[in-house]
Amino acid sequence: MTNPAPLVIAHRGASADAPENTLAAFSLAAEARADGIEFDVHVASDGVPIVFHDHDLKRIAGIKSRINRLTSSELAEIDAGSWFNRERPNAYHPAYAGERIPTLESTLRHLNDYPGELYIEIKNQDEATLLKRAEIVAKLAATSPLAPRVTVKSFSLPMMSHLAKQFPSLRTAALFQPSWRRFLHSHRELISLAAHAGVKEVSVHYSLAVHSLLDEAQKQNISVVIWTVDSSRWLKIAASAGIRGIITNHPAKLLKARDATH
Repeated sequence: MTNPAPLVIAHRGASADAPENTLAAFSLAAEARADGIEFDVHVASDGVPIVFHDHDLKRIAGIKSRINRLTSSELAEIDAGSWFNRERPNAYHPAYAGERIPTLESTLRHLNDYPGELYIEIKNQDEATLLKRAEIVAKLAATSPLAPRVTVKSFSLPMMSHLAKQFPSLRTAALFQPSWRRFLHSHRELISLAAHAGVKEVSVHYSLAVHSLLDEAQKQNISVVIWTVDSSRWLKIAASAGIRGIITNHPAKLLKARDATH
């Protein structure tokens, strides 16, 4: 039986063409008809989930403050787009300078009519309050009208295990990076850890997507998504290997390549 073509999932939105994790990037991904949109979530100091990748504002806004020490109102005033225009002049757009850090609620509202899947990565901020903050994010996702299309994921297996039990209707995924190789005897163990955490999917760095991992994932009925790849050659590799989805910074490019071969 022929495997279906992999889903093309926009990494932090269409992040090669617009400032990452902004409504502009999500709009571009939706316009390109990406099968999914992935983004990162922190919890601000006032308990409001906000969409942002880094733990601090230095790279994006030149500010040293950590995300979880500012309120959502303070974060909403920060320019989250001008850096992109400076660093990527070929994709420059004057409107990007007006992009702000969105809340999770405003992001879900913005994507209300988007028919694809949404991948919410909960960032690990503070181990002492990790589960409490994760529950805030998961509750908002689980009670959203978009909940059936949402997958919540994290590098924290304890967090994912906790959320899988507390929010059984919410789809969960475990993230794994290459450094996991140092702690495992085989790639199969990674899938066993994910299964023990109760997740339905693993999101792995593409270098981890070897045959033994994919075979074990199929046995355990756990789907596999890989990150972050921008070469269209991965479309054929993913399809032949039964990989469910590809997370990419260039969704429009990969969608065009996929449509040309299917």
